[in-house]
Amino acid sequence: MKYITIIFLFVLLMVATPAYAGQGEDTVENLVKILITWNGTDQSAYSEAAKYIDYRVMSERVLGQEHWHNLSSSQKNEFVDAFQHLIEKRYYPRWHRLFRNGHIEYLNEQEVHGDTLVRTQLKIGDSSKNTNWTLTKANGEYKVISLQVNGRDLVTRAGRRFQKKLATCEFKDFLAWIKNQSVHSLSDNTANNGKTF
Repeated sequence: MKYITIIFLFVLLMVATPAYAGQGEDTVENLVKILITWNGTDQSAYSEAAKYIDYRVMSERVLGQEHWHNLSSSQKNEFVDAFQHLIEKRYYPRWHRLFRNGHIEYLNEQEVHGDTLVRTQLKIGDSSKNTNWTLTKANGEYKVISLQVNGRDLVTRAGRRFQKKLATCEFKDFLAWIKNQSVHSLSDNTANNGKTF
């Protein structure tokens, strides 16, 4: 009888514990709060958001192992800076509009191939969008390395585009192209109002 009671309590505890409870959710929640209040002029918001995003791991993933390992340390640093700037200029306005107008509902959190996947749903009026966050853990801290909205993943999509471009030019020209993408991001965001990717 004693063992049955222990098993029953264990099962009850498992059922009562939310599937999404985890440190990854805290990172996502903090980042979303920054993106909601971001206004494009407060420079401190960029550094605050960067605390919850691992741009270096994102950069490695988006370029792919082969390209990344062929770069020198200075080239890697240059690309990380350029890629971060592109994300801030192109995607922050889109994410701001997206999250400001909706409500995030946390579904679950799980380990997938060494990453942490935080599954959420973004409710906007009567519609909803599946928003899945991929996080990496380093030095005990969880940081976002990609965002997927309705099946469209930032790193996967950007990776295809970047690697295609890299196949046709030298790295210095590729880097110049990335920087040029940042310059034209404001007009792109105006033209693509409301789109996520």
